[in-house]
Amino acid sequence: MRHRKTGRKFGRESHQRVALLRSLCTSLVKYEKITTTLQKAKDLRRVIERAVTIAKSEKNIEDPRLPGYFHAIQDRELIGRDAIKHYLSNLKKETREKYEKYLKDPAANEKPEEVLEYLQSNRNAKDPVATAKDKEIIGKDRINRFTTSLEKEKKDKLRKYLADPTKAEKPEFVLEYNDKNKKQPILKVRIDANKRFGAPKILRIEGLLTKLVKRIAPRFKDVNGGYTRIYKLGKRRGDAAELAIIEFTK
Repeated sequence: MRHRKTGRKFGRESHQRVALLRSLCTSLVKYEKITTTLQKAKDLRRVIERAVTIAKSEKNIEDPRLPGYFHAIQDRELIGRDAIKHYLSNLKKETREKYEKYLKDPAANEKPEEVLEYLQSNRNAKDPVATAKDKEIIGKDRINRFTTSLEKEKKDKLRKYLADPTKAEKPEFVLEYNDKNKKQPILKVRIDANKRFGAPKILRIEGLLTKLVKRIAPRFKDVNGGYTRIYKLGKRRGDAAELAIIEFTK
């Protein structure tokens, strides 16, 4: 007998069941609508509604219980064009086009809901006009980091030059390159502070907790429970497991 015990075992050990429910909670908050088996959907509803209730409280972010419901809760920070392009390549076509429009001209286009902040450069438009500065970059790692932050043409030009300084043409912005010390080469460059040059783009994307607390929980401010609903889909072909859709009601 299982008196005073809630939840199904799903043929798994306790730590596996916890991981399963965390994955389901993570997917539901991320997509707001998922398809799973009816039994998992029923157990998921019991868990996710507790998380939403905690997210509605005043000290939601500080509550130590909330992170335990999800995987990968932190906000993401994408630094550099390559990282941003890789992130956009995994999005749906409509969503990707919306992102690309916004990133092209943030002032003229609507910001996607998932975007917390987009920084194109380290210089504020209100700051006074800055003059060109000479910068000394020491070490292979720092030189590689600086190279990846450049525009494609400048990046390719600099990489060719660094590979063979004697044969390749030196880029205009490079003042000097000293590679006598192979472990700690020194690259001196001139940076125009008025241009987005040497300052990588930074795109900050909201994490699961931020989305739950700021966008999902406020929808249910005047509702006590009943945050999700389940639709039965019938039996799955192959193992005849009963499928269902679970989604937020608002």
